[in-house]
Amino acid sequence: MVVLHVSFPPVGVLRGKNDISTKIKRHNLCAGKTFYGLKKYLKSNLFSKKTKLVTHKTLVRPILTYASETRKLSRADERSLGLFERKVLKCIFGAVHSKYTWWRRYNNELFKLFNEPGITKYIKINRLNWARHIVTCCLKAGIAVPDWKLIS
Repeated sequence: MVVLHVSFPPVGVLRGKNDISTKIKRHNLCAGKTFYGLKKYLKSNLFSKKTKLVTHKTLVRPILTYASETRKLSRADERSLGLFERKVLKCIFGAVHSKYTWWRRYNNELFKLFNEPGITKYIKINRLNWARHIVTCCLKAGIAVPDWKLIS
């Protein structure tokens, strides 16, 4: 049985400048701790790839994307999130063995096998789902729907 202890600061607490990059780095660090705690299970041949992917989707990815749907990500943040996800996927899918050589999978091979959107697309989809939720709640309550500018 795997027990994970990850602590987050309270959501409403803001310390100093409200910078999303520092929060992303902190969540990246927490997800890294979770990943390295699970690494021997993700590399093991005893578990199927499907089980490993479910573990990634339910344990690592939510920690990595926590509260990142609420703000716009910089390119550096997107790169760091993508890099971390590719590292996890390389651990799950492993290397390829040909007749005489071993090689690591390319990124496009990883995402074909993963068959899910990348982490930045996942965050953007969740951001749209959150906006849909707010509009639905406003319509049910009879409140005027907020007028937003589109932010990618």
